[in-house]
Amino acid sequence: MSPVATTDSQAIALLCAPIAVGDAKPLTPAEWTRLAAAIYQSEWRRPGELVGLAAHELGSGLAVDPATADRVASLLDRGGTLAFELDRLASRGIWVITRADDEYPAALKKRLGLKAPAVLFGAGRREVVPGTGVAVVGSRDADRGALEFADGLGRAIASEGAVVVSGAARGVDRTAMGAALDAGGLAAGVVADNLVRHTQQSDVRMALADERLALVTPFGPEARFTAGNAMARNRFIYCLSDVAVVVATSAGRGGTWAGASENLRAGWVPLWVWAAPTAPPANRELLAVGGRGLEAVSSVSALFEAVHDCEGVGDRRVRGSITPSDLGIETADDPDGFETLLSALESYLAEPRSGRDVQKQLGLTQSEARLLLRRATESGRVSRHERPVRYLASPPLFVGC
Repeated sequence: MSPVATTDSQAIALLCAPIAVGDAKPLTPAEWTRLAAAIYQSEWRRPGELVGLAAHELGSGLAVDPATADRVASLLDRGGTLAFELDRLASRGIWVITRADDEYPAALKKRLGLKAPAVLFGAGRREVVPGTGVAVVGSRDADRGALEFADGLGRAIASEGAVVVSGAARGVDRTAMGAALDAGGLAAGVVADNLVRHTQQSDVRMALADERLALVTPFGPEARFTAGNAMARNRFIYCLSDVAVVVATSAGRGGTWAGASENLRAGWVPLWVWAAPTAPPANRELLAVGGRGLEAVSSVSALFEAVHDCEGVGDRRVRGSITPSDLGIETADDPDGFETLLSALESYLAEPRSGRDVQKQLGLTQSEARLLLRRATESGRVSRHERPVRYLASPPLFVGC
């Protein structure tokens, strides 16, 4: 399986890649998360060690039911078929990376935690966003004014050495990406449908060959378009970026609104919304729920500089997550104290512990411990196991950060 770098990568691709599918269905992200935790707690500890094992060995060693063991064994046994498919895709310029590869975008692991896809397919640069990323998103049916703003924004992003990150759909997305490429800059697109077909367009092929464009998808490389995939890919656009700009949206509906709302709830990146008098009326409604107004772009760096002057922007917390005042922790290298506390938590959770154990060990109140564990599990750095409830630090290589 030469297109995949390591034995761990090979195993993850065998288990999770939605290609060369036989009788056994590839693992979903949630299923992979559970299996990865079982692997980490087993004598093998690494996914590459599972290749070649029989179902009964997997069942006893991973403490999984017979049906799961049979499914895992069947998936791991499709090496020849998957290798053929990966070679075929490689001949078309399509590569694959897994969570075990150095090239896997660290931002996805950091922001999505255990929800980050186990496998990504792509074309062009393997380093998907080589620098500061600015997400530019908007409606497929945006009016002329919105497209002109997207064009100017894309060129401004390119002129300052940043990368336009978008969804490669017609309308605002392609306009901003095309403007950045036309200005000699870089762009990255997260596609929701057939990646192979996207790469066959002449202008796309040229930009891919020049390594000025990367296309990536968490879905199959020849997946058909579905509304669900289109909605799901929004989070990847935001999580691959450092700041986002919504150019045009429809109030309360559509992919642009859904993606922006999800970003505001999760607090992945600061969200700006085009707010000029000629902007779509629905943009004002997005401002009302947490977006920050942007009338014109004179400097892309201003998108980042202004964030630091605005309380709450750029570091919005999910409702119910801890804040510095909850824990009273602050250091020079870690102003909000979270990394300090999470690092201590991960060290303590090298073996399963209860919430009360965590509370006593770290000297927290019950509510503080509950909030800390919630954030740790949401980030993917800690996994929660039931019956009885215990917490365990996530595997560092192929699951966690």
